[in-house]
Amino acid sequence: MNCELCQQELSSYLDGELSEAMVTQLQEHLAACPECQAEYTSLQRVQEMLATVEVLDLNPGVWARVERQITRRRAPFLERISSFGFQNRMRRYVDLIPRPVLIGALAALLLVFAVFTFYQHYETRTLMTWVEQYSTTPVDLEVNPFSLQDEESLDENPFDTLRGVSLDLNINYFSPSDPLGNETLEKNPFST
Repeated sequence: MNCELCQQELSSYLDGELSEAMVTQLQEHLAACPECQAEYTSLQRVQEMLATVEVLDLNPGVWARVERQITRRRAPFLERISSFGFQNRMRRYVDLIPRPVLIGALAALLLVFAVFTFYQHYETRTLMTWVEQYSTTPVDLEVNPFSLQDEESLDENPFDTLRGVSLDLNINYFSPSDPLGNETLEKNPFST
């Protein structure tokens, strides 16, 4: 047993709350350690002094007066603290608004929320109905959103502007027999 554990358990030892094994370990440590022995002696003296003190039996009226004094002294402090609170500031602002106006404003907000919620629900159902009605066959559509320019429409084909324009491109195709490209082919050998 170390000194720290011994000093923690001294008060339980004096009160008789330890198991026999723990009492044996504690007594062995106290016999070997003068520092813990001094702490034990000190706690023993305090316990003896407390045993000689008489317990006063006060009538119930004394405790009622003590509680009133505590409440009276705490009241101004609690009022000062609560006057700075957010809840009290909001209550002061709300109290400035007449009750019928406040109730009307809350009712209007509730009505706007209900209409907005119903409208969102209605729009979602309308969209779902439209999708079910007009999409009879699945369409595999691949759109790369990064290929679109600002405000470019998906309805327009960007290649329509190239119709009728001939592009003269000089493309060299390399054959496996000529990896350096010395032999130029007129036609793409990979096209059909």
